[in-house]
Amino acid sequence: MDGGDRYQFDTDCAGLWLRDRRPVDAWPEITELVFARMVQGIRRIQRSDVVRAVYVKHPIPAHRAAYDQAFGVPIHFVSGQNALLLDPAYLHTVLVPAPAPLTRILATHADAQLAALAQQRTCRGRLESALRQVLHSGQFGISQMARLLAMSRQTLYRRLKAEGVTFEQVLESLRHEIALEALRTGRTPVRDVAARVGFADPAAFSRAFKRWSG
Repeated sequence: MDGGDRYQFDTDCAGLWLRDRRPVDAWPEITELVFARMVQGIRRIQRSDVVRAVYVKHPIPAHRAAYDQAFGVPIHFVSGQNALLLDPAYLHTVLVPAPAPLTRILATHADAQLAALAQQRTCRGRLESALRQVLHSGQFGISQMARLLAMSRQTLYRRLKAEGVTFEQVLESLRHEIALEALRTGRTPVRDVAARVGFADPAAFSRAFKRWSG
């Protein structure tokens, strides 16, 4: 926030304060959400009485009782500040690192999620997302998909070419991927898998699948 920290710790005779330094609280719901997550996080790593009170600038809402359930400590509205009042002993909490195997699992999952998000920003990623919604209908020609993506057919063709793929390659690859996912379970009839990826004729799907997988 203007080169400084959004939150700061202060201590006085009341205890340890974690203050939100934003001068304007345009979205009190965000303040409430962040404070609730902080409170729950503190309780997961330390005893439950670390948090003594919650102070927020906005007026008392209609759903007042929900705050008691979420925070479990006194809530002070129209207080002039957004802050948590904590036990000063909180600053001396010893944090235990997560086990190495769990850290590796979470890091791998996070990397996969980031890769998926990056893929969705590409033209190919947008096209694949749109195709998944309409494959079963059979209405997935390049002209239809261009309209669905709010661009001309020429623009879609050009953007895919810039990414090194063609519309047909994206379509075939996605159909193959979805078909494999369905067939691996062994519970979906081939006819249903064919329809799911846009084949009206199971025989045509079988020929395509042989072409994809050999």
